[in-house]
Amino acid sequence: MLDAASAAARRTRRAGRADPRLVLVIKPGGDGGLLPAILDAYQAEPGALPVELVCSFGEREILLREGRADAALLHRPPTTTSPAWTPRTS
Repeated sequence: MLDAASAAARRTRRAGRADPRLVLVIKPGGDGGLLPAILDAYQAEPGALPVELVCSFGEREILLREGRADAALLHRPPTTTSPAWTPRTS
């Protein structure tokens, strides 16, 4: 419970920055070549924030869970059942 509160506090601080951005964590080369199309589609959305890419080999889920990233490209479902982990398919 305390971890979730800490993660929420990190997300809130990041959202309140003067230069808000979406932090996306990826595995280097793990996007299957889809990252440019994903970023283009996101940037076309109204209100889209600048994207900060973070590369990580084995800590993508941890970075999400700790509130250090807003989104991640994962190759499998996360290992938690938290309602905060909602797969986006659209």
